[in-house]
Amino acid sequence: MRIIFSLAFLWVFASQMPAQSTCTVVATSGLRLRATPGQQGKTLDIAPLGAKVTVLQGYPEYTHTGTNTFSQKRDTVGELQRITFWNNQTQTLETRTELHVGYWWKVQYRGKTGYMFSGFLASENDMGNTHYPHPNDQWRLVAPGGTICVAFRPDWKNEWNWYGIFQRKDGSFDLRSVTLTYKVADYSDQHGYYDLIPRELIVQAANEPDQPLYLIGKKGPWTERSNIKGIEAYPVEGKISAFNAPDNDPYPDRLRQFGILVERTEEQSPVNQFYLTDPSGKRQKLMLHYPDNDYQQSPYELLWVGDLDGDGRYDYIFNVAGEVGAYMLYLTSHAQKGEVAGLAALLWHWYCC
Repeated sequence: MRIIFSLAFLWVFASQMPAQSTCTVVATSGLRLRATPGQQGKTLDIAPLGAKVTVLQGYPEYTHTGTNTFSQKRDTVGELQRITFWNNQTQTLETRTELHVGYWWKVQYRGKTGYMFSGFLASENDMGNTHYPHPNDQWRLVAPGGTICVAFRPDWKNEWNWYGIFQRKDGSFDLRSVTLTYKVADYSDQHGYYDLIPRELIVQAANEPDQPLYLIGKKGPWTERSNIKGIEAYPVEGKISAFNAPDNDPYPDRLRQFGILVERTEEQSPVNQFYLTDPSGKRQKLMLHYPDNDYQQSPYELLWVGDLDGDGRYDYIFNVAGEVGAYMLYLTSHAQKGEVAGLAALLWHWYCC
């Protein structure tokens, strides 16, 4: 996810896990409670996904310098994530593998005391924000990767069916059913130094060599589809938008091909107002309404377009930028009376680090 970092909110996340705190198990197959700190320790119990664990000895509180000396055993358990990016210096496509690093915390679970790997234990601060509302309780939108700067919060009740939008080598897309996995990224080293944020929850599609562009959650089944004709705004190579000019202004003629009308308004300051249109002349104004105030804002860019639900009409993912913004999923099959497409899901995001 392309989130812009700001130091303004650094200290919100600038403390690690104090002793005698409660964490949630995020390992989808369960997390082992071991008698001794390490992967070879005897298994005392297995805590399932979503179980609550009391941390008896986690990280000490950070000092104002952001450093501390850990006494816990540092370890690596498999792979955290693989990131593919375009290196502007070498002008080549690169893939970086990040290891899943964590510590063996002393914990208590079901009356037993032992050790668990911290990379599968999430605090409340690690698991998103519940303040920002969803348009409905049937759809969700997630971008694979870190969740500390977004409003996504995992649901351990397994009520959701998840689908990924995967890009094929020929440029088309697949909509495939996936299972989500969760890991906690630890950005501190063995001396307690960390870079901007100490920890965050990482959400991914399980057992996928290449992660999807977006993850869509639905209560109830959805139809998988192959060879979807569509466009991703930011192909990895070059990171140049397919719909926006280098100055971030949209290309009106290009967007019009996909039923999107952009009009320049001069209210207070010049902004672009986005509309969805159809061949009959119907026009639908697109607007993100912010919670707890009257402020509202139109999207400033199209991120993805294609026919997800197989009805022969375009579906869209837009982005609204700002200190608080959102990715907006519009589905034509979700349209209400008078709409071209319905707002099915929001992924709120913000400057946070």
